[in-house]
Amino acid sequence: MTMINTVSFDSSSLLTEDAFRTFERHSVVFANDLFEESLCHQALDYFLLNEQSIIHNYSHDYTKLVLDNNDECSTPSIKYFECPLQTNRWLFGRFLTSTVFDVAKFLLGGDPICLFSVEIHSRGPNGSPIPLHQDNAYYGLEQAKGITFYIALNNQSSDNGGLRYISTRRGVHYDHIASSEKAFSLTTSTPIRGTELFTDYKPGFCSIHSGSSAHYASSVPSTASRSIALRLSLYSLHDKIRPDHKQWYDEMVRRNRLAP
Repeated sequence: MTMINTVSFDSSSLLTEDAFRTFERHSVVFANDLFEESLCHQALDYFLLNEQSIIHNYSHDYTKLVLDNNDECSTPSIKYFECPLQTNRWLFGRFLTSTVFDVAKFLLGGDPICLFSVEIHSRGPNGSPIPLHQDNAYYGLEQAKGITFYIALNNQSSDNGGLRYISTRRGVHYDHIASSEKAFSLTTSTPIRGTELFTDYKPGFCSIHSGSSAHYASSVPSTASRSIALRLSLYSLHDKIRPDHKQWYDEMVRRNRLAP
């Protein structure tokens, strides 16, 4: 498999034909200055300072909060959290800029865009893998016109469990089955082969991927530092969720997040 350490776009070049063609070809582009580093530091500091309080307040709801099961750490830590806007709307709302919506609209072909979710994802030393998947398996959109901004809040490396992408033309989809990895309910039913794309993230760097993007992450080495990212998901108002998706996906989540 060919592996490419990709060249990132700056914010001024994301609304260009070059960026659009890259997105269509690979289902992902990388941006190096779309978010201010200082804002990412503020969000990171807030999350770490309030993490135990968040765990206490949301521990009853397995759909919104998943903890990292690390036997070597006596203090619980968050792996996935779906409600950062509810905990601090002023801080996390500052990531939802007009530029984000403009970029999403442009890369999805000009459709009007709306917000779907804002989440925090975290991976620590000895963290389990993220199984290979496409986001639209989670969204269930008929035309797969969803888009995700994965924003690093601290330094992250693909060699230390960071995201890796397999080049997949936008609109190509694979069947998914239930995954055994905690907090990640789905994985592709067969391997996907192709050019692998990755980058090393600094605070404020982000990858922007479509619902067709095939991506995964390896297990985190014991020597790695914890990585934390904010994830914004948006989708086209011209798309809609398949009628049968919610019941199927709710069952996948129930199996995954209630498992011991």
